Parts: sequence; C-alpha cells; structure tokens
Amino acid sequence: MRVLGTIAFAFLLNVIFTPLLIAYSHKKGWYDRLDERKIHNGNIPRTGGVGIFISFLLSFLLVSLFSGKGDGERLATEPEFLAAGAGCLLMFATGLLDDFRNLRARYKLIAQILAALIATAGGLSFGPFLTPFGFTIDVPAFSFIITLLWIVGVTNAVNLIDGMDGLAGGVSGIAAGFWIFISLATPKGGGVYSILPAALLGAVLGFLVYNKPQAKIFMGDTGSLVLGYVLSLFPLFRVEGSSSTRWLLVGITLLIIPIFDTLAAILRRIREKRSVGDPDRAHLHHKLLNLGWSAPKVLGLVYLISLMSGGAAYVWILFATKLSTYYLPLAWVPAGVIFLILHFKRNTSVLPKENSR
Repeated sequence: MRVLGTIAFAFLLNVIFTPLLIAYSHKKGWYDRLDERKIHNGNIPRTGGVGIFISFLLSFLLVSLFSGKGDGERLATEPEFLAAGAGCLLMFATGLLDDFRNLRARYKLIAQILAALIATAGGLSFGPFLTPFGFTIDVPAFSFIITLLWIVGVTNAVNLIDGMDGLAGGVSGIAAGFWIFISLATPKGGGVYSILPAALLGAVLGFLVYNKPQAKIFMGDTGSLVLGYVLSLFPLFRVEGSSSTRWLLVGITLLIIPIFDTLAAILRRIREKRSVGDPDRAHLHHKLLNLGWSAPKVLGLVYLISLMSGGAAYVWILFATKLSTYYLPLAWVPAGVIFLILHFKRNTSVLPKENSR
C-alpha cells in the first residue's frame, strides 16, 4: 500500500505542479532552444524536470519519513540515501543551469563525476565481481572505477535519449516500475528500497501526461540528468551481501535502450572521425523517424523492448537459483539487432517536424 500510495502521491503532485510550470514558463519566455538538431516546432518550455525533481523528492521524503519503519528496513536518513540526495541535488542544479545558460559539455561531465564521487563516499559502490570463468575480481580500485563509469555513463545515456516526446520519460518510468517489482521480490527489498523507485515512477507518470506527443513541455537537462543519476543508483543499493555482477547486469538490462543508443553514438562518431562529444541527429529515434515511422510507432517499439528487457530481468530475479547469471545478456539481443541494423544504415530523408528533439 505504501508503494501504491507513493506512486499516486508523486503523480498527483506533478500533475498539479507541471501546468503551473508551463504557464509560468510561457510568461517568462523560458523555451527550449531551437537549433539544427531540434526537430520540433513552436515555443515549448523545457522546465518539466523541475516538476519531476520536486514531486519525486517530496513524495519520497514524506512517505519514507512518516509511514513508519518495519523490522529490518533501512531509513531514508542513512548515509547512502543522504549521499544519493546530495548527488541528485547537484545534478538538478547542473541541469537547471544548463537549461538556462547552456553549459559546456566538460563542465557537465565534471559535475557528473562529482555526483558519482558523492555517491561512492556515502557507501554506494559496486563490490566484488564474479566472472564467467569462475573467479572473483575483488579489487576495490576496480570496483570504484566501474562504479564511476556506471553512474556517469547511465546519467549521460538518459540525457542523450531525451530527444523525442515521451521517450526518456517512458523508458525511465518502465525501468523504475521494474525496480519496484524487483525490490519487492527480493529479501529486505521492501520499505525505502521500493518507495524510492515508486516516487520516481509517479513523478515521471505525472510529467508524461503533458509530454506525450504533441508535448506541452520538455523535461530539459534538469529532468534527464536527475532521472539518469537516480536510475544509476538503484543497483548500487542492492549489492550488499551479493555479487555485483548480478546487479550490474540487471541495471544494464533495464536501461538497454539508452545504453545501446549511447554506445552506438560513440561508435558512429569514431567512425566519422568526430569527437565523441559532438551532438548529431542520428540517434535511434532520429533514424526511425527518417525511415518514415511516426512518433507513436517509435515510442511503441522502444517501450516494447524496454518492457521485454524489464520482464527478463524480473524473471531472472524470481528464478535466480535456477537460471545462470549470464542468462540476462540474452535479453539484450533484440535491441542489439536493431541498433546494428540502424548503425550501418544511412538515411537521407528529411526528419518530420514534430514536438520531438
């Protein structure tokens, strides 16, 4: 009941708050910047991330602090949650500054690294990794590097996929939903561990009411950086007493679309002898739109793959004693095939003008 209540509370908060943001943004002229990469028409506010952050944080804090604590449950005031909150606040401030001042990529990267260091300082880090060859890598420096790469990588991946109405929000919401199921299906996974993704899911659903095609508001970097950062932390909350390999693979599986899209962008830019930080109009949604797909069809495909991947991760959690840890990468195949095909396909048609970026 706490989980359902948290989702409903966060949803209602953002459903109420977002129209106020839309009206105030129009009054102040706070619109998404138009450039050669953008494929939307009109003046669309990009302050939706403010509503996501506030409704997520308020619902999580209020429910976790005032709903009581069961036996064996963790408190939201413990070091790892405080560190996660501090890092999330840094990502919110960075995204907000970028939405209004257009920060250079290097400064955003520095902020992401600092947020990752804050999380590790609070105890959120991968531990030993079990390899497919039967031996364990128990080197703190190795786990520390993997943790930093994971947090920064996922934060950037969600930020990069925020290019079309309903895309980043929908993928993030699906991932958060499956983290709720996974938390409830594992020992000591209830309480604050399930309330955290529930608050994120409710906030995202409230935003999607106004972000579905044709969108009335975008989340901006304020929203995408916060979503990416929080989603990157979910597997780190679960590694205590278990192999980090397990939770890293679960995390990858639940975010397979943004992760593959980021890897494809890196390979594409290396192939074209450009800086990997250079923006372009060749992400998954761009290529599918170029092939003549409508925005709802693109969202349908991405949501379907995300649901299939999330379902595979959940099934593996339920039957972990019977399934190999390396069963999970099989769930990456559908997304991998699509990205391989689109990676080598060069599109020449013109992107349709829609409320997508």
